Amino acid sequence: MTVKKLNLISLWAVLWLSACSPNPEEQANALLLQADSLYQTGRYDKSKILIDSLERNYRHQIDQRRQARVLLDRIKVKEETRNAQYLDSLIELMEPEVNELMKQFVLSKDSAYVKEKIYTHRKQTVGYYPHTNLTAQVYENGDIDLISVFCGYALNHTQVEVKIADMHLETGVLPVGNAYNYQFSDEGVRWEYLTFKGAAQNGLLAFIASTDAKERVRVVLHGDKTHTYYLEPTDRQALTEAYQFAGKMKEFYNMKKQSRNAKEKTRYLLQKLDSL
Repeated sequence: MTVKKLNLISLWAVLWLSACSPNPEEQANALLLQADSLYQTGRYDKSKILIDSLERNYRHQIDQRRQARVLLDRIKVKEETRNAQYLDSLIELMEPEVNELMKQFVLSKDSAYVKEKIYTHRKQTVGYYPHTNLTAQVYENGDIDLISVFCGYALNHTQVEVKIADMHLETGVLPVGNAYNYQFSDEGVRWEYLTFKGAAQNGLLAFIASTDAKERVRVVLHGDKTHTYYLEPTDRQALTEAYQFAGKMKEFYNMKKQSRNAKEKTRYLLQKLDSL
């Protein structure tokens, strides 16, 4: 057989194979059908992988990509609905525990002037007269403030140190003039209120809550001078329970927020699909 004939046969074979191979349009359709089949059987992650592959590798197949995006929205509806149902079941289980913890707290009267609810431990509200002490307030979203109260002279304290057994920990520094370092005089009595938020607490509440309740808590206020006192057992218990309550409230609040977000996404996607 001549070289010329061999070349003709080879060319014919290439053309025949090309004609028999599926074109990009057919390949994209096959991928879309497979992705839909996986969606129908609840295998959403695998379906999304094929949709991503179609999007990346078949950029000129506009209609198939459009259908793939619609399918992806349907998958998201299923996933967000499932997420909301799961979160709602956890919320239902946790709600009695949160309500039980909440019995130890009352709404602060200051909460009437802010959007979020603020809770204070009953042992530091009922029959409680402000004095040199550490208190806490818990927000509806689980945030917690540590408040240092000093009554007496112009100490100008800017930092709180706690010593328990052979361990100690200090807050950050709130300089005089800081918005969270509030000072005033009432009928000749000097009051200083320092509100430590977030990182400024440097884990002080967690430190108190995690140590042996039988150990005395020594509080040292650092300012122009130092002032030292011991925390009453009831106040230590209140701070510990406030810290625990804040942790549970944060978890509960985030679950409710995630559930709301999932439901809002579902509503948006359904409206988007209905408009097609």
